[in-house]
Amino acid sequence: MSEPYFKKGVLLINIGTPENTEISSIRKFLKVFLMDRRVISIPYILRWFILNLFILPHRSAKVAVKYKRIWKKEGSPLMIYSKRIKQLLNEELGKNYLVEIAMRYGSPSIQTSISKLMQKKVNELQIIPLFPQYSSAATGSAIEKVLKTMQRFNYFPKIQINSSFYDHSDYIQTIANIGKSHKPAKYDHILFSFHGIPVKQLTDPTSKTNCIQSSDCCREITEMNHNCYRAQCFKTAHLIANSLDINPKQYSVSFQSRLGKTEWIKPYTVELVQNFPKSGVKKLLVFCPSFVIDCLETLDEIGFELSNIFVKHGGEKLELVPALNDHLSWIQTLSDWIKDK
Repeated sequence: MSEPYFKKGVLLINIGTPENTEISSIRKFLKVFLMDRRVISIPYILRWFILNLFILPHRSAKVAVKYKRIWKKEGSPLMIYSKRIKQLLNEELGKNYLVEIAMRYGSPSIQTSISKLMQKKVNELQIIPLFPQYSSAATGSAIEKVLKTMQRFNYFPKIQINSSFYDHSDYIQTIANIGKSHKPAKYDHILFSFHGIPVKQLTDPTSKTNCIQSSDCCREITEMNHNCYRAQCFKTAHLIANSLDINPKQYSVSFQSRLGKTEWIKPYTVELVQNFPKSGVKKLLVFCPSFVIDCLETLDEIGFELSNIFVKHGGEKLELVPALNDHLSWIQTLSDWIKDK
């Protein structure tokens, strides 16, 4: 039986995961990840020095412990769900499409997955970085790698890149529907925790000044800030809250996963979680809308570490709303996006 002819290729990109929980594997993953100039935006020599002399020797073993807490028999949750999404989308879209997954760091690499699609002679290629809010460190790095990889090929298919979907109605509604099953009204407060980035990565390249000009400049999307990661995060939270009929006073927006001592965008999730019990918040429901698949940052950082911190500081219960993962509504949303292009 002849190979089916796939007319349209789709590449779903996520950040990546170590191959296993051994310290050597964690170290390898962190090295590739943190040497990316878009992730740690300092000169190469200084980045190499800090990474190899300070970060890797001290963090690799600690991060390995964290991964062991969330690791499944089949592998990391990020990889398990990624493979499942690929399978479900290929089934949903049919033989005229070919869906591949790629990791910006680790396997399968962007180069490997694009090569698979190009070998199938696709005449269209849709690139979907699975980062709802645009950031240079995640989305920008993934797109840059795609464009560099495509330079290897003589033939360029029609390429479409979806650089963000922070306000897409189906994305918002699917998160809201998952959250609704957790009955937000039962909780004293709702927290929308997004992945943080260094403040200097919000610099406006046209003026060389930081775009955070006031404490509330990101509260609304405007002509001036619509490409701003922080503003997009606030917009996502606002839309989800509206969909769930959550009063503005009942929810907060914060940023997690800070690395190092440099200033990152605020408020910091850990600081809010520590202080909530002092203001009477005993039951806290947490959404992590910047992660479409559950991973170390959601399952361990929020679901384990921050949950313990919350209780330690006087809280009673912190509940994490699962990510979109392989939820059927999310698969349908992705399928609709792909077919509508």
